[in-house]
Amino acid sequence: RPCIGRELVEPTHLVSTNKEADQINFDKLRDHPGEEFSVKPTFSLFTRYQKGVKETMVRDSLTDSPLCLKLGVPVLLLKNREGKYVNGSRGIVKALPQDANGEIESILVTLDSGEDAWVDKEEWNKLDGDQRVLATMTHFPVRLGWALTIHKSQGLTLDNVEIDLSRGFAYGQAYVALSRMRSLDGLSLTVPIDPSIVKAEPRLVEFYDRVRIAAL
Repeated sequence: RPCIGRELVEPTHLVSTNKEADQINFDKLRDHPGEEFSVKPTFSLFTRYQKGVKETMVRDSLTDSPLCLKLGVPVLLLKNREGKYVNGSRGIVKALPQDANGEIESILVTLDSGEDAWVDKEEWNKLDGDQRVLATMTHFPVRLGWALTIHKSQGLTLDNVEIDLSRGFAYGQAYVALSRMRSLDGLSLTVPIDPSIVKAEPRLVEFYDRVRIAAL
């Protein structure tokens, strides 16, 4: 009960669909004061079969493309940097230094911990079955931090989250959303969880039933 409707300061919103997440981020960015800066990822492709490769790499990296930022906006960091930040760290954009061509060189983020961290561009590789590099994407490991989908939150560990499960539809979605949290102290639920949306993948249920029966 304490989690339902809890007031949090600038939480990350976890929602069910890309449309919801994109709309929240777009609206918040538009209403935020200041100049908007934009940066796109760059790609090196080493395969003849290039259809959809760029789109797949952007989707799998969880980054925004293009990444649109303003000073003072919240962001999520999507890579681990030992001694600096981890995948899922959240903070506020403090500075966006640019090179002579007006391109963003680095991003200074004040983390929720109070520490400042410089975030530089990183590389993501797409590999084939023999672990050969098919493509490389270079981009900032950053996405706007107001909202993202529950699906895209997999692998992240978050501290300050508002979860909307009113449109939950996928197997395991409720589990994924709730398991992102370090502590219930940083959790707010927009509505009570309807037990009907807590669904397990039927094939997993069948598998564990077979294991349980075999163990009897």
